[in-house]
Amino acid sequence: MDHKKTRISLKVKAVLIVILMALALCASAIGMSYYTFVTTDEAMFKRHVKDIVWTAAQNFGGDDLKKVKESVLETYTKLGDEDIVTSGDWGSDEFNAYLARYAHIKEMPEYRSVYDALAKTRDLGIAALASIYTIIYDNSRSEPYAIYVVDASHGEACEPGCLDSFYSEDDLSVIDDPTKGLEPYTTATDTYGRLVVSGAPIYDSNGEYVALFCIDLSMDDIKADEMRFFLRLALTLAGVTAVICIINILVISKTVISPIKKLSDAAADYVSDSGKTATFSELDIDRGDEIGELADAMKAMEHNIRDYIDDITNMTSERERIGAELGVASTIQMDMMPVNFPERSDIELHAAMIPAKEVGGDFYDFFFPDKDHLAMVMADVSGKGIPAALFMVISKSVIRNITMVGGTPAEILGVVNNILCENNKNGYFVTAWLGILDLTTGILTHSNAGHEYPAIRHAGEEYKLVVTDHGPPLAAIEDTSYEDETAVLEPGDSVFIYTDGVTEAKKPSGERYGEKRMTSLLNSVGNAGQQVIISSLKSDIDDFIEGSDPFDDITMLAFRYLGNTEVADA
Repeated sequence: MDHKKTRISLKVKAVLIVILMALALCASAIGMSYYTFVTTDEAMFKRHVKDIVWTAAQNFGGDDLKKVKESVLETYTKLGDEDIVTSGDWGSDEFNAYLARYAHIKEMPEYRSVYDALAKTRDLGIAALASIYTIIYDNSRSEPYAIYVVDASHGEACEPGCLDSFYSEDDLSVIDDPTKGLEPYTTATDTYGRLVVSGAPIYDSNGEYVALFCIDLSMDDIKADEMRFFLRLALTLAGVTAVICIINILVISKTVISPIKKLSDAAADYVSDSGKTATFSELDIDRGDEIGELADAMKAMEHNIRDYIDDITNMTSERERIGAELGVASTIQMDMMPVNFPERSDIELHAAMIPAKEVGGDFYDFFFPDKDHLAMVMADVSGKGIPAALFMVISKSVIRNITMVGGTPAEILGVVNNILCENNKNGYFVTAWLGILDLTTGILTHSNAGHEYPAIRHAGEEYKLVVTDHGPPLAAIEDTSYEDETAVLEPGDSVFIYTDGVTEAKKPSGERYGEKRMTSLLNSVGNAGQQVIISSLKSDIDDFIEGSDPFDDITMLAFRYLGNTEVADA
């Protein structure tokens, strides 16, 4: 069932494009502005945190803190890994039992002194202060920990000895050099919201490092300001974008869409009227831009089409005539190929030819010069199409006729070569392989005129290419001598001959089928009948070229010698 194609007018498309582009630009502007604002704001906030923590740390005495730290570590180092409970289990019985081990530390006067000093700093009114505490790091266990010494934060402060697992690269680096402090970094949790954390070292009266003084500043208010800024920016840009869209749509509609609509309507009228009346010539479009050039081109096209119609009508008639003749030529050519394969007890033979065009230049042949010999021919004429097919007809007839006269394959090819060289003004040539098998002895005498190497399989073995010296193609050089080669076939031995259309079949990517893949396929079906071998190879080539048109004619002949001469003679 035909479905009518949904069409969208150019005006609607233009409106949509303008709106989409405007939205994209608006979104980009909002995103870039928001990103710049957020990153700048966060960088300033980090510098602010760092300034506060370093300033406060400089005024913080570390002697009392050192004693508290030593008491914490004294308890901590006595614990095994199995006794450790981190703040991840906050509020559990195990966590409370773990903290109870450090309960005595809060009774130390040094602890109270440090706590009061932290509380004094906490109560200075530092904006957005969320936590203030001192910590030390331990990396000696299987997992690194941050150990709280004194925490004077409002709300749920961490008791002495409370452990946090840490993985931040900033935390890890401060272990190696605590004097550099903890560079500001941000964290985000459901419990505490978004925080900026920074720390500075605290020293005792001897100038020795004791612990890190840390504060956490909440960025929740900052984030709220950022969101308000984002909303105001989005509303402002959206309004500006809407105004720009309306102006652009009006301008585009008048200067582009309207004249194109005229051209479109004229084209529709021209099609509906089959070009019988002048349509584009009546358009009143006189502009000095691409639309004006298009209108002028359409007017010129209108005049040219009338001239082309007559030419196309004549060309179509001629093409139909040539197509019919090519169909007849293809039928004639295929009829020349022997398809009545011998049904004998001493041999089994099958062949196929698949032209790349309507007609091809490849051919195969087999015939019996006498009752004791079988001749097999495989040839490939240079070029394709009708000229190659005509030269193929001549070559096939000459080879068969000279073979019937007698002689070895090399002698026959020499005579055929000289005949084809006569009056060969177009320079065609033929690669050919000719083999004559003595059916009584199994001796195969063959000669090669620039053709592909045959593949021979001895019973129980694999197909192998018979690589021999061969002469130049037929009709290439006059008075050429060719050499005979022999092979002894035992009952069950097979011969496969072919043209280069087999090995040079190509994938769309350019990869060639090749001799290795061909012989591999032959060996996989070597014990099958010859017709099965031909059809299997053709199917494998079709799969290999992935549905593309054949690059060249594909011609194959598969033969098996059975050697039942007595039955054959009878």
